[in-house]
Amino acid sequence: QTGSMFVAAYYLERAVNESGDELEAMPFDEEVERADALAKSKEIRYYEVRSWARLPTFGKVILLIQVFFMTICGYLVFIFGKCFRTFEVTNVVETDLRPIAQCDWGGSESEWKLYDGRSVATRDIDGIKAGEVFPVIDGSIDRFTIGTTLGGGQRCGYGDIMMFCYIISTVLFIFFGKYCSYLVAEDIKVNPLPDVVLDEHGRVVETTDGQVASAEAGAAAAVGTPAEA
Repeated sequence: QTGSMFVAAYYLERAVNESGDELEAMPFDEEVERADALAKSKEIRYYEVRSWARLPTFGKVILLIQVFFMTICGYLVFIFGKCFRTFEVTNVVETDLRPIAQCDWGGSESEWKLYDGRSVATRDIDGIKAGEVFPVIDGSIDRFTIGTTLGGGQRCGYGDIMMFCYIISTVLFIFFGKYCSYLVAEDIKVNPLPDVVLDEHGRVVETTDGQVASAEAGAAAAVGTPAEA
């Protein structure tokens, strides 16, 4: 595949060198040029409308809440840790993700007691007396995140809280994007996008603020010349 890319690049460069003038003279597809120009204008308008200075208070609140929840996710994962259980490709959900029965904060995951029919409780927890064996309960994929023990009697990690914050942050992020799209659509109704101007070759004419100012100054001078004469 890499070799075919080099061959394609070679023949493409040779075609440009041999037929550069002919390719340059070929007209551009006006519909494609107009569509690309409108898409670019709409993208620029999108970033203008969603800038912090122009963003309405409602949008700012949504964005701040979204960032707050995502920041919590980062702190829980990288600082507090213990959000996800160890699970490899060769592991089996039913046996390797059994519910946590007892855990010691600060201890390694390998020291935790599971509902596997072998682990013995070292103290009373979740209705199981000290010295009793925890019953067998098959694992499930939702046990991949580390939260509390099955009965909620002990917290072993913050994976459940992290996932909760992540889901809220993601939903708010999607909502914020839809809200910005709505703002752009409303802004375009009030201030339509500029018309696309093409030259004789069908290329888009890029007009900058400096060019507009220069053209207006030239027009004003041209109008003023006959009056002075």
